[in-house]
Amino acid sequence: MEVAVPVWVLSKGQPVDALRADDFLLFDRGKRQKIIGFEVIERQGPAANSLSAEGMPEASSQTHPLPGSRRNMLLLFDLHRLRGSLAARTVAGVRRQLAVPMIAGDRWGIAIHGITISGDRNKSARLVVGFTADRARLHRGLDAVQALLDRRPRQAAAILETLAGGAVSELLRSGRSEAAFAGLSRPAALTLLATGARRDAETGRFESGVPLGWLGVEAPDRIPRDAAEGLLFKSARIRVSDGSAESLLRWFTLAMADLVTFLRDVPGENHLLLLSPGGYGPLADSFTTGRMKPMLAAFRRYGWTFEAIDVNGSGFHAADMFYMANETGGLLVENVPSIDDCFARIREQTRVTYLLTFRPSRLKTNGAYHKLEVKLRERSRATRVRFRAGYYAPSGRGTTDTLEARLDAMEAVLGDAEIRRFDVEVAFAEPIPTRDGRWRVKVRIAVDGAGLLAGHQQSALDVAIEGYALDAAGGVADLFVENATFDLDSVGWLAGNRLRLARELVLDEGVYRLRVRVQNEQTGAASLTSTPLRLPAAPR
Repeated sequence: MEVAVPVWVLSKGQPVDALRADDFLLFDRGKRQKIIGFEVIERQGPAANSLSAEGMPEASSQTHPLPGSRRNMLLLFDLHRLRGSLAARTVAGVRRQLAVPMIAGDRWGIAIHGITISGDRNKSARLVVGFTADRARLHRGLDAVQALLDRRPRQAAAILETLAGGAVSELLRSGRSEAAFAGLSRPAALTLLATGARRDAETGRFESGVPLGWLGVEAPDRIPRDAAEGLLFKSARIRVSDGSAESLLRWFTLAMADLVTFLRDVPGENHLLLLSPGGYGPLADSFTTGRMKPMLAAFRRYGWTFEAIDVNGSGFHAADMFYMANETGGLLVENVPSIDDCFARIREQTRVTYLLTFRPSRLKTNGAYHKLEVKLRERSRATRVRFRAGYYAPSGRGTTDTLEARLDAMEAVLGDAEIRRFDVEVAFAEPIPTRDGRWRVKVRIAVDGAGLLAGHQQSALDVAIEGYALDAAGGVADLFVENATFDLDSVGWLAGNRLRLARELVLDEGVYRLRVRVQNEQTGAASLTSTPLRLPAAPR
């Protein structure tokens, strides 16, 4: 296992360049480590693909940044705390920043926290605009944020519809590993559709309970629209959520953990930039710091940096934001009245990144957290070193985080390997042509009951059965998701028999791989099979 550690060295607030690998000392839990990789990433010059507010390319150098030089800034508006003139001043400050030419390799995104949509009980963070250098798109995202702040949900919904560029649809169908402007991995895109999805027995429609919503996403053309219905932004059912200080802190930290986990595969140097006046809780209270643990763990695990701007400019209520930033190697900008100066400081102080790589020796697979420390051999009092706070060792027992486990499962589904924890048989009935020139394919699945129940202790059995039809390009053409619960007292026959299920896919002519995944939700045991399917042109 190799660990990459981004490092920023500042002297009197300015980045220090021209350092070499020999200038750094790297420690893992206090033990000196050998630096086996060293890279200097210095960003300068506007982006060649940066678009102006009118959508026209800017005149700029033709620099094409390497993937490692990509810097992603996700601007997070906390609508719980941004109100009135403070909110308007913050949005206006971000708009002014969009007038500044972007540095080559920079991409911005916009997310919000603090709204509630009917049926979404977890008050999750929501991505409004994925990572992009298109400033016109970012301005439209700010229009939506302003409409939400002004309590105009229908106008926000109308704007968000224009932002729905079919990113998830395109990503699923194309088989690519990442949507260029959205920053989503394909496992994350599939999780949007499949996590928590349950088909209503009477209507046959999906009801999806995803942990992280995507505002304005269009349902994929080749996946039944009802499969994504629970993800669509419903304008008439939105409001800025409220609650006690304790509950708001809990929802905020859990939402941040989900957000970073969901975007864990975004390549480049990733920063989440919180725009807030602070006031999340007194740090003297262990309740506050305890509530922050899930969020900090996610940032450390995936190498994200938490940056914060105290939009009040006073610093009186920013101790909590300093704690969150400091624990991830990030920066808090406070006591700076101008939002413009805050942005300029963060962009300048992260302009030069030293990327140190080391290989931990005698690393145990126990999932333990390893605190890092980076020092300079020769350091003056005016020099400050910021760096990735730490990393987690791999765990032989697998993850306990629901969303992380789901993303891992989706990554396996999109691969080629099969998993045989218990026997799963897949067969197809004779395809039936549809009126629109496609095929209706019934899929029959039989699961070995004894293998499925191996190690099962509870009286109830929860089973997840999913099927994904992947086309020749690796895109998802259609899917089905089934979550079922059985009372073992009434289905004792299962131990000596097979669990059988029939589901349907609607597909075009072509060559497919049907990836079927079956999991015992209590034990975590899962099997993943791959079955080829070839369909000729359907008669009309």
